Amino acid sequence: DLIYHKPTVIVAVPRIFERVHSKIQETLSAGSLKQKLFLKAVDIGWKRYTGEDSLLEKLWWPLLDQLVAKKLRASFGGQLRYVLLGGAPMPAHLFKVFIGLGLTFLHGYGLTETAPVLSFNRANYNDPFSVGSPLEDIIVEIGENTELLARGPNIMQGYWKNPVATN
Repeated sequence: DLIYHKPTVIVAVPRIFERVHSKIQETLSAGSLKQKLFLKAVDIGWKRYTGEDSLLEKLWWPLLDQLVAKKLRASFGGQLRYVLLGGAPMPAHLFKVFIGLGLTFLHGYGLTETAPVLSFNRANYNDPFSVGSPLEDIIVEIGENTELLARGPNIMQGYWKNPVATN
């Protein structure tokens, strides 16, 4: 469906990317040229993302992009601009793989009671290992015992027809 519809944005949970990564790993024989190219593309792609790629790695990237990264992006429809991610933390090694191969994740955090988002990374300031900063009009503080306290127009006022649970 992704290939057919060519989405520009998808909303997903990390489990989706865990499964995609597992499928990729199943196709890579240990020590094969295919595996070595994949690992090199991920490594150089991540270095490009962090700005730590060398001149030689900059020269290698167009080839690795054609042979590896572009194929992964094509499997998501080839038009994907952002993956909005939430629901659970994404393992760091998976961020490195998928970001290294050219996907852009905007990670957020929230709860059902926060309708459902409190914080989110922004396209112009995106730290994949963070859940971003609070959305507009939302105030967050750390309370006693490192409890996260939140206030804003998105916070539910109580449970529907259940004053006991609300109290």
